Amino acid sequence: MVNYKILAEQRAKNKNQVEDGLTFDNFLAACYVKCTPQSYGPKIEKRIIQDFKFDKIPSRKGEGDLLVTTSTDFSNYNFKENETIELKSSYLSSDGSWNFIQLRPYEKFDYYLFLLIDPLNGCDYEYILLNKEDVNDSNFKLNSIHGTKESNKENKNIEYKLNVPKGSDVYEKLISLNLI
Repeated sequence: MVNYKILAEQRAKNKNQVEDGLTFDNFLAACYVKCTPQSYGPKIEKRIIQDFKFDKIPSRKGEGDLLVTTSTDFSNYNFKENETIELKSSYLSSDGSWNFIQLRPYEKFDYYLFLLIDPLNGCDYEYILLNKEDVNDSNFKLNSIHGTKESNKENKNIEYKLNVPKGSDVYEKLISLNLI
């Protein structure tokens, strides 16, 4: 039988702390178990920057998260120097979907890099790289995450959410547009 009191104590002591030296899939599993959703995003971003030698773009610039440099080694795609990427990561939820939030089409960047993580399958993961322009209302049902359609009529800086059920038409559309 699982001792939840011990697990709760361990989580409280190690909350949002992930040890160094883990393989990427074990790192993702540790983030899932030990971190809140607000803290695993920056940890995953930092690890991707480190592993693939991207530069970090300051968030105040509104130009994505990752900057391609001459040192960048992302073997899945041949980026050009100075291209910019907005990174979005999501763990498969209990309802069987990935949720990518705070999509900001008004910001200036070149690509979305989606990281889909499946905690039900050993934290298997998949990268999906899309041209920024391909994430739009014609290809996907994007829902505003703040306010109503009426209240956002004159708002030019709307943040969206993309819900991707596993194996769905939405997932297949992502795959069909994937540059990797």
